[in-house]
Amino acid sequence: KCYKQQATHKTHGMSNTPEYNVYRSAMNRCRNPKKDYYELYGGRGIRFLFKSFSEFYTEVGKHPKGCSLDRINCNGHYEIGNVQWASKIFQARNRNCSKKPCPKLGAVFNMLQAKHKRFQQVK
Repeated sequence: KCYKQQATHKTHGMSNTPEYNVYRSAMNRCRNPKKDYYELYGGRGIRFLFKSFSEFYTEVGKHPKGCSLDRINCNGHYEIGNVQWASKIFQARNRNCSKKPCPKLGAVFNMLQAKHKRFQQVK
């Protein structure tokens, strides 16, 4: 007879939840240079400091509909005391505090700024 060894560790049982997807995405933005937006997070020194999904979930709780993960200090790390769920409107007020802007976003901003100036001149 074959003996099937039982797993000795327990999982959180939330691998297919919105909360876990947000956790993995934030971790990847900070730790994986091949992922989208890495240069805006890990590339400028933002670190993901949660030791486990359980620690993360204890900090932020259930994902409210219409909200996404927000860092209270947008130059701070993903860590206890600096993350919360927030609406898109609230997060928009907390944007652009980067001391090292992304070159791609800078180019888009410069293009929009130039269009705005041209529009102002037409008036």
